Amino acid sequence: MHPWRVNFLHDCPTVNKLLNLLDTTGAGTITSTVGITTNPWNTRLRELAKQCQFAQALTLYRQMLRSGDSPNAFTFPFVLKSCASLSLLISGAQLHSHVIKTGCKYEPFVQTSLISMYCKCYSIEDARKVFDENGESKSLVVCYNALISGYTSNSRFYEGLTLFCKMREAGVSANSVTMLSAFVCTSCAFESWNVPPWLSC
Repeated sequence: MHPWRVNFLHDCPTVNKLLNLLDTTGAGTITSTVGITTNPWNTRLRELAKQCQFAQALTLYRQMLRSGDSPNAFTFPFVLKSCASLSLLISGAQLHSHVIKTGCKYEPFVQTSLISMYCKCYSIEDARKVFDENGESKSLVVCYNALISGYTSNSRFYEGLTLFCKMREAGVSANSVTMLSAFVCTSCAFESWNVPPWLSC
């Protein structure tokens, strides 16, 4: 994360409060809930995230933990999106620990949300670690898309294009999202002379 962004998070009272939303109080009661739908909470979280009310979504997540209910694979994409949109890397990392505690880290869309969150918080190495730690990632186009898009948005075009080539070598079929990110990577990489002339997929 860039230094100015760290200073902003700690200097802004509103955002600083958000950093404390996901402290360890109540987190110890989180249990594995894969396959269980916490309907009222998840429905409201989805609505808040869709309406771009990200701070409210994080507050609601905190309320859910305090109520004694546990998050599940349907919960995390919405709260991770909220952290990503507010560039709250610390809170996002705390959510990552909740994901592990609940046994949801291998759920495809939770994993994709984690990768996207880290990329949008300028922590691309953590995003790559999430991708590499799960062997199933290398067979899922959604995980490749999240990381390639993250490389692109962080101006790391050569790495994005290299991952696209590895995806093709692994036999994973690309979709329109993949091709768009790969096209941007290719165009920007060649323009900035970051791609060796011998590289081809």
